[in-house]
Amino acid sequence: ISLKTYLCGLINNLNEMVNLKQVNIQFNKSLEDIKLNVSDCIALGMVANESISNAIKYAFDNVENPEIKITLKFDKNTQNITFVIKDNGVGIDSKYLQKPNESLGLRLITIFAKQLNALLKVSNKENGTEILIQFKCTNYEDCNS
Repeated sequence: ISLKTYLCGLINNLNEMVNLKQVNIQFNKSLEDIKLNVSDCIALGMVANESISNAIKYAFDNVENPEIKITLKFDKNTQNITFVIKDNGVGIDSKYLQKPNESLGLRLITIFAKQLNALLKVSNKENGTEILIQFKCTNYEDCNS
């Protein structure tokens, strides 16, 4: 499955379904056309779903020019896929960074990251939250397409 196509559709659907406040969010996408098997694609899609939904619902109260950046890259040298979702919102509550099991969303993201055997980093940056997932591509030919 093409991750680029899948993620673009998912992002559009989430913005229509979850953005009940009709906040004008700028989605900046930098997505390489990587193909993954169905189970890996679903796992990464669930991470995207939780991350983007939470950003839309909670990140942008009183934020001018709300933005979500989504990056998907494949490194030919390491054969790693890196997926990053970064918003410029209010940031994740630090209690969830210290105790991620207290957040259903973070528990789900952790479960799906483990399914991918991925490195997961959730952090507050200068403005907003960043979720980084990095994992090995299991089929180099597909990832390199």
